[in-house]
Amino acid sequence: MQIEYLAHASIDKNKWDQSILNADNGMLYACSWYLDCVSPGWEAIIANDYEYLFPVPVKRKYKIPYIVQPFLAQQLGLFGRGTISESMVQAFLNKLPSYSYEINLNYANSCVDAVSMTNLILPLQSSYEELRAAFSTNTLRNIRKATKQHYNFTLLEIDVFIKVYRSVEHPDTTVSMDLIEKLIRTGAEKGYLHCYALVSENGTVVSGLVYGRFKNRISYLFPVSTTEGKLSSAMFQLVDELLKKHAGSGLVFDFEGSMVDGVARFYAGFGAQPEIYHIVKQLRPSFLVGKI
Repeated sequence: MQIEYLAHASIDKNKWDQSILNADNGMLYACSWYLDCVSPGWEAIIANDYEYLFPVPVKRKYKIPYIVQPFLAQQLGLFGRGTISESMVQAFLNKLPSYSYEINLNYANSCVDAVSMTNLILPLQSSYEELRAAFSTNTLRNIRKATKQHYNFTLLEIDVFIKVYRSVEHPDTTVSMDLIEKLIRTGAEKGYLHCYALVSENGTVVSGLVYGRFKNRISYLFPVSTTEGKLSSAMFQLVDELLKKHAGSGLVFDFEGSMVDGVARFYAGFGAQPEIYHIVKQLRPSFLVGKI
């Protein structure tokens, strides 16, 4: 296998995107347009003329390269067709241009001394009735609570979603709202991101969700609920409507997991199952600790 490191300007993005689409483990996060948004100037390691792809979200400080997982991209790592062995992953890691890195590999990658993380997914092979049978009692209770409000489940224009999203206070302020908006608009224009919402009888959006659709995965990306939506548990109904819409499709509903207990319980309440991915870390030189 001939492994090659590419600077950003040398990446053929058409070949890259076609290979990610063809990869057995291809994910939305690895599309070139997605990486352009979350990690401008990203670089890459490829093998066999784009048969295997490893995006490198590199940054530089004092001209020294270092690599950190970008916000809004849960899993990257090595993508390709067929089985990806541990030795293959290590061979690509050995080509990284830095002694300092922290990278979330994807669910199809494994690596020695990696940290295990739990994602939550729900396969949608079954009928809606079968899926609903696995919902928790609390989830069913909250769905019933929301449906009493007679909300309308509908497609929502991206401009309207962004206006609502910006109007609501978010507990996590580490991600720039401008970056989120850029990612949503770009993904929607390219046909990969979609938005559904629950709207009250007076036309007010109470809950909305921008989700990704790539290959066989539906990715739960940007949820929002207004004060009314939170009080009425509208997000429970919104997810329920989406599961109803895609039940029996053979797709996978990817909740993206969460380290927050309450959020993880929300996902698990729909019958979501654990899917493991790994984080690989190598400490940066001591003289840079605290500086980058």
